[in-house]
Amino acid sequence: MNPTLPDPIDLDTDDPPRLRWSECLGKWSKLTAAVYVLLALLAHMPALVQFFEDPLEPSQSGEFLGAVMGTFLLACLLSWVAYLISRRGSLAASGTFITVLVFLSLGQLGTLAERGGNHEVMQDFDRVVDRQRAANIDLLERSIRGEEVADPIQQLDQYAGELDRISTDLRGDDAGLMRAAATVVRSLEAPSARYHAAYDAFEAAGGIDASTLRDRESCVARLALIDDFARANDDLDAAVEKLESTMRAELNGQGITGARANQFMNGWKRS
Repeated sequence: MNPTLPDPIDLDTDDPPRLRWSECLGKWSKLTAAVYVLLALLAHMPALVQFFEDPLEPSQSGEFLGAVMGTFLLACLLSWVAYLISRRGSLAASGTFITVLVFLSLGQLGTLAERGGNHEVMQDFDRVVDRQRAANIDLLERSIRGEEVADPIQQLDQYAGELDRISTDLRGDDAGLMRAAATVVRSLEAPSARYHAAYDAFEAAGGIDASTLRDRESCVARLALIDDFARANDDLDAAVEKLESTMRAELNGQGITGARANQFMNGWKRS
């Protein structure tokens, strides 16, 4: 006489009760989750600091919240699937949850390591910016006093070259920021060259010295040079006005958006 085997899905059998999915995520899962949140906080600290400085810019904190919420949703979904596949096995559910968080924590650790490696190079960038700002002020003061000044186009090219040099020593988004900045600085070279060429031509012809206007032809020629200078001035002014939108486009081309782009743009506008 063959014994009757119990139905494996019969709820009336004497099998021990299975844990619910939420009960499978024990203390190790919670500890892993806490460690991930801490790493995410550290990795997104610059954006969070920027948020507290400018609370009206929600995207500064959105990246952090999106990273945390997206990570936990993914971990919960995969652990729930593992829980069902393993017929409500607690080890499969908690193991999957922990594995997903550990794997994604490596990305946060990579961000922290990248920032640490870039810190010293970014200090070099700050020194370059300070030198360029001082050079710009000196150029303006010399121009006002009518003294001989260094070639401003050469200064722009040198500044862009410094940014390119710094970008090669950086990793990740910081390298992209420097490449974008160098491209934007170089975008000023052509309108600046036309501006200075038009001004130099006007000055070489006599400038505002009325004694150099001896006949009608010289007056017409001088007015034409003034028109050339006015157009070059408008072109340079337009290029400067478009710097912010140009920089935004370059950052987007480098794949830098969201809080990181906004943080850089805030510093760019202040400088």
